[in-house]
Amino acid sequence: MALIYSSEGGYTVVSGVAAGLSAFYGQDILVYAGAGIVDTFVGSGTVTLYGTAIDTTFSGGIETVFSGAVDSGTTAFLGDIIVSSGGETVNMTLSNSVEYVAGLTIDTTLQHTTENLFQGGVAVGTTISNSDMYV
Repeated sequence: MALIYSSEGGYTVVSGVAAGLSAFYGQDILVYAGAGIVDTFVGSGTVTLYGTAIDTTFSGGIETVFSGAVDSGTTAFLGDIIVSSGGETVNMTLSNSVEYVAGLTIDTTLQHTTENLFQGGVAVGTTISNSDMYV
């Protein structure tokens, strides 16, 4: 069972796994370490991730993956993904987006996207289509 706080500003997932959340028009989702979200939609909102995210869909949203956090299976359209040092993403698909990587990305697909690798950032198995990668 998940412990979730909800307000007009969005959701805070403190523990457990929350499924099927939606954040729109500037709403935020904060996921604590040890907590997770599954099958989440974010439209023009943000996700601050200290825990785990599985199968998140972004449409104009921003996600920050902090140290110790893992994101798997995210699809982003017009979204920004920030992977901090110690953060990890797996099997992401980014379209018309920007990704900033100081952590680890594995098997990311970039379509019309810019990926920026910073010191300490690692990208493994990246597929690039009409995209730019800066190292």
